[in-house]
Amino acid sequence: MNTVSTNLPHAHAAILAFMTRRGIPAKDLRSDGRLTLNFDHKYRVHLHTASHKRVVLTAQLMSFGGRYQDSATDEVLERLLGLSAGLLQQHASSLYVDERAKTLLLQQTLPADASAETIEAALADFVNVLPFWASACANEARRMVS
Repeated sequence: MNTVSTNLPHAHAAILAFMTRRGIPAKDLRSDGRLTLNFDHKYRVHLHTASHKRVVLTAQLMSFGGRYQDSATDEVLERLLGLSAGLLQQHASSLYVDERAKTLLLQQTLPADASAETIEAALADFVNVLPFWASACANEARRMVS
């Protein structure tokens, strides 16, 4: 049986259990405890430990770069946040602006006592809604440059 060591610093026990359950090798876990998964050769989802020992799923949707404090960016965010509010009833993920990196992320936070099964269920929903957000953000990015 492929077991991932529970002695890895910064690695959440549920992420380690998820890796064991899925046969993901320990070498795929970064030294900071983050696990990056690729889906359909175009979506990267990160699983990592957040404050209060919660598990967070994230995927980058857009980079604002030099346009971060632009009025066009504000308009894009306003439209995307309107979409996000409508989807909150169906999906636990939401949009998050990382001001330090000047990027827009899709994010979902799981409780500290999350299990491998909880991660699997959350990840399935997260990955199902990710193409919608990638498409919506690509459309908005095209509007920004035109």
